[in-house]
Amino acid sequence: MRWSYDIHQDGNQTSFHGNPLITDQLVLIGTDKSCASGGIGHVYAFDRATGAVRWKYRALSFPGTSLFIKVVRSLERKIDERLRSSTPRIAANR
Repeated sequence: MRWSYDIHQDGNQTSFHGNPLITDQLVLIGTDKSCASGGIGHVYAFDRATGAVRWKYRALSFPGTSLFIKVVRSLERKIDERLRSSTPRIAANR
């Protein structure tokens, strides 16, 4: 990849945090919120090819675990639910 993004333009945050989740089209990664008063954090979805921000989610605080992990877990549950509902069920012969 040959692109970068300045997270400071989106507010008082320190750095990208953790390993990114990379798909065919997106790179998802979170920032850690600054320890300073008014610090914020985001989860970003970047276009893998261009680095353009496809979407971002802002959060003030999620105690106990990182925002990125919470979002990924939520997405995993939704994907699992969609896969289960779209998978044809084969009745067993009795």
